[in-house]
Amino acid sequence: MIPGGIAELDAAISALAAEVVVGVDQRDSLLELQRSQARLDAEIARRLDAFRMSHGWTDDGARSPAAWLSSRTHGNRAHLTAAIRTAKLVADLETTRAAWECGEISTEHATVIASIRKRANADTHFLEYEPVLLAVANTHTAIETLGIAKAWLDALNDHLDREAPVNEQGDSPQRARPSVTFARILDGVGVLNGTLDTESAEIIEKALNIVYRAGHRKSDPRTPAQQRADALAAICSRYLAGLSASGNRPHLMIVTDTETIAGDAYGRCQTANGIPIHPDMARRYACNADINEIQIHDGIPLAMGRTTRTFTSHQYRAMVARDGGCRGPGCDAPPDQCEAHHMHPWAAKHGNTDLDVGFLLCTGYCHRQVHEGGWRITRRRMNPRSLRRTRDCRDCQQCSGARRCRFWPVVDIVLRLTPT
Repeated sequence: MIPGGIAELDAAISALAAEVVVGVDQRDSLLELQRSQARLDAEIARRLDAFRMSHGWTDDGARSPAAWLSSRTHGNRAHLTAAIRTAKLVADLETTRAAWECGEISTEHATVIASIRKRANADTHFLEYEPVLLAVANTHTAIETLGIAKAWLDALNDHLDREAPVNEQGDSPQRARPSVTFARILDGVGVLNGTLDTESAEIIEKALNIVYRAGHRKSDPRTPAQQRADALAAICSRYLAGLSASGNRPHLMIVTDTETIAGDAYGRCQTANGIPIHPDMARRYACNADINEIQIHDGIPLAMGRTTRTFTSHQYRAMVARDGGCRGPGCDAPPDQCEAHHMHPWAAKHGNTDLDVGFLLCTGYCHRQVHEGGWRITRRRMNPRSLRRTRDCRDCQQCSGARRCRFWPVVDIVLRLTPT
């Protein structure tokens, strides 16, 4: 049976959902809803602690209150365990609990205060510091509050002449239980989840921020989360590129057949691990890949041709001098964020690869859109005398003021990337 208070809460939320919000100033409403959310979280914590102490979960055979809740709500057990731990620690802190229940502090602040109390392991000293910590929480963010509380904790450890507390593995809290999990789900999509110690988090955050800022473009259509994912992939690609080439191990091996990569049929197209991928993705990788043709009959390799590459390093440098960066519409990505796009990479083994079939596209967005986002490439012949010298030409100075830049191909092309 649902208690009357919860039924009234449900009715109140339904009434809020029926209100018109478009065109109405929401500033005061949002602030009040944030306070109400903190109050609701405090009430949930109060009931979680009561449920923990009642051992009511054992009636259904559960091993813990978090396990009971997880089996019924399908919530993350680790997050539920942390919520129950916070509820237990805050239950004895009357001042913090009262501030939380009134909405004066957020749930994040209450969690920080609870964690500091546990790590201090000195309730007498913590109760003296609690009012100061609450005052800090009222004027600072949860992260800032945690930093100030850590400074107090270090001072407390010095005062008590003790080392920083350690966990069962002998690690300090800043190095407690780092872990990373990576799994493949349907269609080969990877799911990455992890918890890092302070040192590792600083290193990874700095590397991600550097590559994120370098790859970010004005009016970037990617979400920040998508840009971080691309940044992480770029970091890993650069690491693999720096490994010794003695074994000539590829970063990513794609196995496909000629008809599929040429777009004439849908056949075998997968990674070396057997994970199917779309031919468009394979064609995108083929633009900058080592292509090795193997003749197979009845599943038996009969002959293997020599390895070829779509563009040589000299041709790539010529494209850098010619294009000056990504040639996508409105994109200003510099050359170090670009890769060469080959209009027919699967045909590179059957003829010369000239500059007039290649140009630079940024790795994070434009190149992917050409192959997998439905963009079309249209080419228009131009009179070489109509070319205008650009800033990149002035920086290049390879043609020494000649009428025609020697890095341009014989047939000049204007590329127009247009979404379908």
